[in-house]
Amino acid sequence: MDKKWIKVGGEDGYPVAWNYKDEQSLVGEFVEAKLGVGAKGDLNFYTIKKEDGTQVSVLGSVVLDRRLAEFKEGDSIRIDYLGDERNKAGREYHNYAVYKEDDGIPVVEDN
Repeated sequence: MDKKWIKVGGEDGYPVAWNYKDEQSLVGEFVEAKLGVGAKGDLNFYTIKKEDGTQVSVLGSVVLDRRLAEFKEGDSIRIDYLGDERNKAGREYHNYAVYKEDDGIPVVEDN
């Protein structure tokens, strides 16, 4: 039986993923949050409309999910990729700072 494939990303699917290692700051408008399923279970996917009008998808993580929980459609947002860090247990994770335009303060403070 032939498999049917659906293109994901680009002009006819979900927005392309934000490449945080090449573009370490993402500035734009929060569009939506969607729940999806990945290899490790449920994942949040966030859509951000950049200042140039293009939309990108941001894959959620423990850090981003906490910091993006307060955002709603239309909120101005800036996400800065801070690099890889280790938590108290020694596990490596991607760290981000998240800002709302109205106050410039991270939505959730680092632990």
